Amino acid sequence: MRDTTTTPESAAAAVRSDTHATALADGRPSNVKLVIGARTGRVVFPFDRRDMRASEWVLWQPEERHGATQLLLGDVREPNDADQPALMRWSAYHGDPVSGSGSAGWVSAVIESVRIGSDIFDGEELPIVNTLAADESAICRSLNERSEHVGDAIARLAGKRPASPVVVGADQFGVDVRGRFTVSRLAFDRPANDADDAAVLIEAMLAGTGDDG
Repeated sequence: MRDTTTTPESAAAAVRSDTHATALADGRPSNVKLVIGARTGRVVFPFDRRDMRASEWVLWQPEERHGATQLLLGDVREPNDADQPALMRWSAYHGDPVSGSGSAGWVSAVIESVRIGSDIFDGEELPIVNTLAADESAICRSLNERSEHVGDAIARLAGKRPASPVVVGADQFGVDVRGRFTVSRLAFDRPANDADDAAVLIEAMLAGTGDDG
């Protein structure tokens, strides 16, 4: 029986809220930084090519511990042309990847299911694709012209202002802000219906007030 407070929308918002995870490839753990393709909804992250033949892939967000969000991945492969925007997004979020050994590679995978507490959602239930993808660049540009207000919002939520905050992503559930050391999430009070609705939610967020529709 599902917790009635957990919905497919809140599960998708939880998945999008973390850009760090512990990846288990047949039980072998690695700490990874990830992004989600705006139009594909696929999870993309750097990984060792030698593990590409693993039969089971699980992500724990933000790390493997009690209470973490668990993602079961499927259709695990190396990125193709459709994943190029996600690879560019990864660099915008996390900087240039560390190449490491000659076995360094990338993973692109679909989310088959998500577990939050005792609730399990099929990946096809989740509205994980970014419904604001067509307007994302404009939203980021607008917010980056108001970086002082973005920094204020993060300081209110996290208790610490990031150095030189840069908005690098926006979706129906919130915006992602890159600081010097990490990516912070500024979540909306509710999912945005469209770009105009997102603008209303952003104004409320920056002002420190809520908008629950």
